[in-house]
Amino acid sequence: MTDTIDTHISAHQWNALSAQLENKLGALSPLASTKKHDGGAKLERTFVPGSSSSVLSVIINHLTDPQVVNGLSFILRDCVIDLAVYYPADGSLTSTLSLSEEYQTLRVQCPAPIDQVLELLQSQLGEANSEASSIELELPVLAAWLYWTFIDLQHDAMTDDGVLPNIYFPLDVIMTVLGKPVELLNNLSAYYRHALDLDIPLKKDVQSALRILTSKGLIESSEAGFKPGSLICEQALEFSELGAHLILKTNVLLPDGRIGTLRNFILQGKAGNGLLWFNNLGKINFIGLSPAQIIHLVEKIIKEPLHLFGKMLDRSPMSENKTMQKVPRRPPPPEKLS
Repeated sequence: MTDTIDTHISAHQWNALSAQLENKLGALSPLASTKKHDGGAKLERTFVPGSSSSVLSVIINHLTDPQVVNGLSFILRDCVIDLAVYYPADGSLTSTLSLSEEYQTLRVQCPAPIDQVLELLQSQLGEANSEASSIELELPVLAAWLYWTFIDLQHDAMTDDGVLPNIYFPLDVIMTVLGKPVELLNNLSAYYRHALDLDIPLKKDVQSALRILTSKGLIESSEAGFKPGSLICEQALEFSELGAHLILKTNVLLPDGRIGTLRNFILQGKAGNGLLWFNNLGKINFIGLSPAQIIHLVEKIIKEPLHLFGKMLDRSPMSENKTMQKVPRRPPPPEKLS
């Protein structure tokens, strides 16, 4: 085990580090994209003041062929965390290495500051004893998009004193919101579209998705249009102010050589409740979480990332071809997160 590393690498040093590697880079190596850049540069082995060549060796070893990469992007009340954590094949947390941008350089830390990140996250999310909302939904991709769209419509029509309207929204108005540009997190419909890289849907497809929401009691329909039900109204009030936004993207090198990718998104509303959502084989899952459950889920993803992929990692490469993509995934249910 090497001593703790906490240093900064400039863009020039990073390119030089990439260019000097002669060994084959793994599929998840961040050095691969810059290996051919700045090929004439030379990297001194003592580029870290007071360090030995072993420091450079550790950095190279960790970034050459990681098995798992966790990308963490947290927008919190008082700060932003943007961190990539690289895990070796042995899964040891003490051998993780993290990269983060800081003062126009890359900050390199080994082991990754996982516990510090969790402590900061806990301090920002509020009281851990807040109760989670009872939301647990599964919707097709477009129906879930409309779920966010109705929340936006309620926000736009909300009075200055926070009262939601009791009105029906025409289809043309709904279509307009679906096409709005991304404005940070002010427009949740556009945020969802951007997160999943979706195209603007056809009106007939929107009508079909509206029927799904109606059949589930999430909206009401009439000749005047469509009116959000009680659950959407509750969510509109909760997310009229955002306390935090978390994105966790996990990449893992699977047994057959392919890269498996899972993304989890969490929004925290003004009362402290969180809403986890993720794409599960073409279905969008929504799960309500308390602050304590958010912390627990984030900790599981960071400290035990391979558990997210379950049976995908148990299969031999010969059995993956036709069945791997059929394995559903979901995080631990809320009752097991507290």
